[in-house]
Amino acid sequence: MMLTIKKTTFTTGILICLIFLIFQAAHAFKQQDDRWILFHSKSGAYEVRIPKEYNTTVDSLRISPTAVIHNESLFASIDQRPFKNVVKNYSVIIDQSFGMPFYKSEMKKLINQDIDRYIALYDSMGGIVKKRTEPKIENTSSGELHMTYNDPELGLQGMRVRITTKGVTKYQQVLTGPDGSMYNIKAKAFFKSMIPGNGIASINGMYEDEWKQYISPLGIFTTYFPPEKSAFTIEKPLIENGNSTERISYTFTDPIRQQKLYYRIYGYKADIKIKPKHIQTLINKRHLKAHGRSSNSVELNIQKQPDGTTTVNANYGIQPLKNAPYVNRVKLYAETRGTHMIVHEIMSSKKLIDSAFTKNLIEITNFHPEKAGKSHKKISAELKDALEKEKQAQQMKSSQ
Repeated sequence: MMLTIKKTTFTTGILICLIFLIFQAAHAFKQQDDRWILFHSKSGAYEVRIPKEYNTTVDSLRISPTAVIHNESLFASIDQRPFKNVVKNYSVIIDQSFGMPFYKSEMKKLINQDIDRYIALYDSMGGIVKKRTEPKIENTSSGELHMTYNDPELGLQGMRVRITTKGVTKYQQVLTGPDGSMYNIKAKAFFKSMIPGNGIASINGMYEDEWKQYISPLGIFTTYFPPEKSAFTIEKPLIENGNSTERISYTFTDPIRQQKLYYRIYGYKADIKIKPKHIQTLINKRHLKAHGRSSNSVELNIQKQPDGTTTVNANYGIQPLKNAPYVNRVKLYAETRGTHMIVHEIMSSKKLIDSAFTKNLIEITNFHPEKAGKSHKKISAELKDALEKEKQAQQMKSSQ
């Protein structure tokens, strides 16, 4: 009898220990769930309450000597497995545009496009839309979506996303987890705690110090491009040249508008002095005609500068590109001195073309024909031939 009592006591003790360990583990997960902090983004773009253990990535792009835009992602996860088959994921994505500020109607359109993308994404997982709303948040445009979907490991799950735009910044907050947790205390804390910052970060710096230098193959100009691939940029520029022409091409991406800005710098050499009449001929043949335009329909603002440089400005519409219909405008800026000329050609939508960023891109390029190599006859012959044809055309027109 005594042995039986001892055995029962021993068994009961083991059970109590197991219950205690399970309780401690559950308490530990509860504590993990309670360890939240107020996160401040490094760029100052926002602050939000998030679980303490998180990962973050940041891309940046200098758009002026005093301003930098950012692309940021923040992710935190509460995983209660194996004690409970529950995983909650909290994420924040911040995008900023280098283009012109958004109109209110444009903001709403962009938000609806993003929400439609989320619906399409979760549709393959049996996604069902439970709620789609437009929360009223001061000084912003907002849209919100709540869906359920089937996860192969976790079963029926919920997904809630809120997209907010302010100025040139777009904020996305995403929560996934058990559908019943989409509006609990933690979820409310996550969504309500988001405080947008003051917009673009004011950070002083020089392009020449932060970007990589590129000297054109013929030595006509020096320019600068970002040193590495990011959400805004490609890995490196494309550089091409012949005996008398050269081109450096680069592509920037605006992550909010999801549009590309195509930037090309052309260099030309001749063995004759390039005069205003030559400038118009060269731009007409090499640039305007390539876009289906001519100097008869595009105004070229030609000015003589105090240092002897002749500059040309033009901003005109083109037929939208088939593979990128938003590309419907071109900005040209040319400089000529002596026997050399460079042409900046920027193609994209009007909202990107007319931004201060494109003006700054042009300004960081240094045109130095005095450092260029030997001039060539190819461009000279081409200019003379084009001018002769123009002269003949004018004579024929006047004789009719």
